[in-house]
Order: sequence, then C-alpha cells, then structure tokens
Amino acid sequence: MAKSLSPIVVQTMQITKSTNGMEASVGKDRSSDTIGSKSFIDYGVYVVKGSINCFFAEKTGFTDEDKDVVKEALRTLFENDASSARPEGSMRVKDLFWFDHGCKTGIVSSADVFDLLVVDKSGESVSKYEEYNVRLDEERLAILEEKGMKVEKIKGF
Repeated sequence: MAKSLSPIVVQTMQITKSTNGMEASVGKDRSSDTIGSKSFIDYGVYVVKGSINCFFAEKTGFTDEDKDVVKEALRTLFENDASSARPEGSMRVKDLFWFDHGCKTGIVSSADVFDLLVVDKSGESVSKYEEYNVRLDEERLAILEEKGMKVEKIKGF
C-alpha cells in the first residue's frame, strides 16, 4: 500500500467511448457510443514500505538472487507499464532505500526501520519531487549501522 506525502486532488474529466465494443441487437445497426468519466491525480508523491520475512523466504526457497530481482523490479517499477490510466513517463520511482539487518531476527523491528524515513516539505503546496527533502535520520541510522544494519540508497530508473 502506498501513502501520499501530501493531500492529493482527484480530478475528473468526461470521456467519450468512440469504439463499438458491443454487438448490435436484432433490428439495430450498432450500439450507440457512450459518455463516461475518468478520474486522475495530476501530481502526487507516495511512500511504499515493505519487508521480506526471512523465515517465510527460507521455507519457500527465496534466494539472494530473488532478492536482487525484487530490488530491480522496484527500481524499474513503472517502465514499460503504460496504460490509459498511467501514460508513459507519468509515474516513476525516485528513491529506494534497501535495509539489510544481517541476521534472521533483525536488529530492530520493521516499524523502527520505517521510522528512519524523514520527509520535509518546502511549502504547503508542492508540485515537484525536489520540493520534498526525503532522507534518512542519520543519527538513528548510525546507531543501527554500528549494530550491523546496512542500508543501500538506490536511484529509481
């Protein structure tokens, strides 16, 4: 699940379906075109948080190579994924923070890792990613790194 960093504005526009996707009924040449609406969000920045459960991974045969595939899939999430809802180039992954505890039980809880993410906005209404200051709490991260936590910051595609 993704959470927006700022309130979003859902906009709606009217559309006309100009292709005939319905069969004509008896006595009619074809079905009529239809008018509908499409909702969209002009701009938004979202944060997605997740984790890999190493105990389940072990049971299912999930490997380090699989982990690398997941990382690359997240980095390139919206490439070659265009649709009418997501036109080419309209969505992208900007930053990916990948944490490795180095042990099965973890150094801290997933919630504590998620709390390392700090986001500040340059103003009330932001319209580009650069107006957010997305970073990790360096002081708290340093304590975890001393305990063996590793973090990799990966640029999106």
